[in-house]
Amino acid sequence: PDGKTITGTLGAIVKISIARNATVTLKDATINGVHNTDSYYAWSWAGITCEGDATIILEGENAVRGFCADYPGIFVPEGSTLTIQGEGSLDASSNGWGAGIGAGDGSEYYLSCGNIVIEGGTIVATGGQYAAAIGSGENSGCGTITIADSVTSVKAVKGDNAPYSIGAGSDGSCGTVTIGGVEYPGGVVNSPFTFMNLAKLAEDTVILDGATVFFVSHSLASIVQLCNRAIWLDHGRIVMDGPVAEVADAYRKNVAPSAAADAGVVFRAPVSVHRFRSPTYGDEMLTSDEDERLFIQRENTKNWNYRGVAYRAFAGRADGTKPLHRFFNKRRRTHFYAVNPGELVTLRAADAGWDYEGIAHYVFAGPADGAVPVCRFRNMTTGKFLFTADEAEAGALRAPDSGWTYDATAFWALPPPA
Repeated sequence: PDGKTITGTLGAIVKISIARNATVTLKDATINGVHNTDSYYAWSWAGITCEGDATIILEGENAVRGFCADYPGIFVPEGSTLTIQGEGSLDASSNGWGAGIGAGDGSEYYLSCGNIVIEGGTIVATGGQYAAAIGSGENSGCGTITIADSVTSVKAVKGDNAPYSIGAGSDGSCGTVTIGGVEYPGGVVNSPFTFMNLAKLAEDTVILDGATVFFVSHSLASIVQLCNRAIWLDHGRIVMDGPVAEVADAYRKNVAPSAAADAGVVFRAPVSVHRFRSPTYGDEMLTSDEDERLFIQRENTKNWNYRGVAYRAFAGRADGTKPLHRFFNKRRRTHFYAVNPGELVTLRAADAGWDYEGIAHYVFAGPADGAVPVCRFRNMTTGKFLFTADEAEAGALRAPDSGWTYDATAFWALPPPA
């Protein structure tokens, strides 16, 4: 209820909820949610669940972790706003797939969240697998995120394979992200990302008459907060020199939409995806990682034969693309690649036998200009999978005596160089 103070360590399996329009104080509180490994759907709630608009005031040191693996540390429903204030600290985290503060995993539950406003405190947020630290999880959405320059500091650590530390989770969405008065298109990619209140630093810095203090940073928000003049450098060349607001605005407009470290990264140049075949196990592997390719060709030629460029894809998120996830089955000794959310849920199940190896690269989930289908075939005898963008090879594999069965068009990618 409104005016309540939560303190101490939660020693039971209890759902903590904040009533609609209530203000609650966390004072040296620890809520370490425990995921029920015997029943996945038991204890299906966040560490703290806001039932509507809510304000949390921080005093002392606090820690909040979600219960069910799909839920966030702190959850606010869509259409509502969570406001965090105070001088204390908060360590918020998921127990598996949700954000530290924000939404949960949208693959199993509809766990999109509302708006998040952080006006005070020292915040550390950690996202779960595929989830932002502050924002949405995989296949879920989040409202706007505002971090005021009145906070002491905010540290955000995104989960494995999440595109943003503050913003959207994998295949998720997020509204406008504003940090220290600066808008971050798409969200914040850097992880860990730290935003600090530099006002005290500025106040405590002794500047003699006629002296100049240089502050060098890749954090646009910190530069705007601390400086009155900015110099934009690109590979040692001065691009712009002038009032900080003008330089920051020009930087965001000219760099952020395509490849800014402080914003959503968009990789526009396609990369080659290399194909290897194992004569030992009969498996095929795809990689766009040049280091992995070179290592295999130098150190592991006994187990892998290079078969050339299979197709071209993107090393990071580009317009219209989705992450292609790589899995490996140790028992069958075969790789599998999936972009379909339904397949990902099946592959990630604890008893499925597939080990997740991360995002391989980014591809198209459906037809796109200049793209070709990548067909998936399955050997019903060995359980192996084969992926090919070669139309002639796909035709041969469809033959009744090939030993392979056409499974599906797995995804679409750009053809290899001519």
